[in-house]
Amino acid sequence: MASSIPTTPRPFVWASNVIGANFYVTLPKTPKLELLALGMEIYQKQMEHDFAVIHLKGKPYKLETQIHHNDPVVITYQSGKLKSTFNGYVHAIRQVSTIKGTTETIIEVVGASSVLKETAQKIYTKTTADQVVSQICAKFHLSAVVQRDARVRNAIVHSGQSYWQLLRSLAFQTGHALRCDNTTLTFVSKDKITLTKKKSAPYFVYIDNPNGGVVPEGLRNLGSITNFTPLISDASPETHSNVDRVITGRTPSNGNAKGKAIKTTHAKVNKGKSAQKPSRGSVKPSKDFFKK
Repeated sequence: MASSIPTTPRPFVWASNVIGANFYVTLPKTPKLELLALGMEIYQKQMEHDFAVIHLKGKPYKLETQIHHNDPVVITYQSGKLKSTFNGYVHAIRQVSTIKGTTETIIEVVGASSVLKETAQKIYTKTTADQVVSQICAKFHLSAVVQRDARVRNAIVHSGQSYWQLLRSLAFQTGHALRCDNTTLTFVSKDKITLTKKKSAPYFVYIDNPNGGVVPEGLRNLGSITNFTPLISDASPETHSNVDRVITGRTPSNGNAKGKAIKTTHAKVNKGKSAQKPSRGSVKPSKDFFKK
C-alpha cells in the first residue's frame, strides 16, 4: 500500500498554462505518513543523476512514519497537458527549523540511475563502447538506447569505480551524450538527440533586451524560462572554417609496424561550387587506426 502526500504547489506568475499545475509524492514503504508537501524541485543534467528535493511541512513523529535511506519515491507532476513521472530513491533527509518554530522536512531523492553507483571490477575484451553500455543496462534491468560506436577496443577496463563512472568515461571518450531518464539510459550522439526530439520538445520563451540592456524583473517574468545555459553539440567547432584537423598516434599492431607513428588529416571544408556538405558528429580517425 502506498500513500500520496497532499500538496499545495506554489503558483508561477509568468505563464498562464501552469494554472492548475500539481504534483504528487508517493512513498510506497511509508503508507501512513501524513505530512503536507509544500514544494518540489527536480534537477536534470547531462552525465549526472536526476535529483529531486521535496519540502514537507513538519516532521515524522511516529515510528511507522519514519523515512529511511534508499526508500523508493514516485513523483508525478503535471502542467497543462504535460504529465511526467520521476522515479528515484531517498538519498538524504534533513530537517530545518525557523525562528518561529516551524519545522520543515527536506527529502533529497536520486533518480533510478542510483543503482549504477555500485562498484565492480571487470575487463571487457574485443568490444565497443555501446556494447558495454548495453551489458551494464541489462545487468540492472534498465532499458538501453544506444548508438553504434565504430571503434572495437581490445579491452575496456572497469577497475573498481562505479558503473556510472565507467559510463561517464565512455561518454567522454566517444563524444556521446549520457542521460538516464527514470529507467531508460540513453547513450547516443547529441546531434541525434536534437534531431529526434526537436518536433516533440516543449518550447520556452526567454524575454531579453535586443539592445543588450538590463531587463526588468517584471518583464523577465513574462517569459516561461528565466535563464538557460546552452549545451554544445558534438559537432566540431571548426566545421565551417579553413583549418585542417590532424590526429596523430601510434599503431598497436604486431609485427614490424608496431609502434609506428600514424597520422590522419580531416581536410578543411572547401567553399564554392565544389564545396562538400560538412558531416555531423565527432571526428573519427582513419581505418588504419583500427587495424590490428
